[in-house]
Amino acid sequence: MAAPKRAFIWMVRHGQAEGNPVHMLNGNRIDAPLTDKGRAQARAMAKRWRWKPDAIVTSPLTRAVATAWALADRFNMKLDFCKMAEEQDYGDFSGRSLDEVMADPAQQACFHRDKAGGQIYTIRTPGGETWEDVKKRAAKLLKWADTKYAGMRIVVVSHSDFINIAYGVRFGLSDEEVFKRQDVPNCKAVRL
Repeated sequence: MAAPKRAFIWMVRHGQAEGNPVHMLNGNRIDAPLTDKGRAQARAMAKRWRWKPDAIVTSPLTRAVATAWALADRFNMKLDFCKMAEEQDYGDFSGRSLDEVMADPAQQACFHRDKAGGQIYTIRTPGGETWEDVKKRAAKLLKWADTKYAGMRIVVVSHSDFINIAYGVRFGLSDEEVFKRQDVPNCKAVRL
């Protein structure tokens, strides 16, 4: 018996949003709009996209929706809004810069920094989602996409940490392997 078909998923990070240049933890509580640069990035991404997707799915956060609309406008398509594709809920850290939060030694245990000292991931936050919560949500999103869009080519516009976690879930990576993944640049695609 043949394995069920999966969706062919390309996840795209939204364009630069307010707060991104200073590493603001916007998460899903801060509905930051795109900057002028972010809007230009979204237009450029849509212009260079080489194939028409069967569907465009987006996080309902403003920065993701504005990015997804650029692609939808190019191909005259509708958007499928999906709350499961939102960024992590950073709880009490929402709206604060990463540097500000990391300056408090008591809060450093809430983060994982790769051994090379580069990528930092939020693994738990007071009043927010844990790493495990986000992994479960990513698995749920992938199952939903694979069922609803089986065999189709779709674009999911989302957020850097969520994209990296979804990548890890899709390919069965260990947490340590995911922790080594760098931020997804604004308006760049990752194939799942």
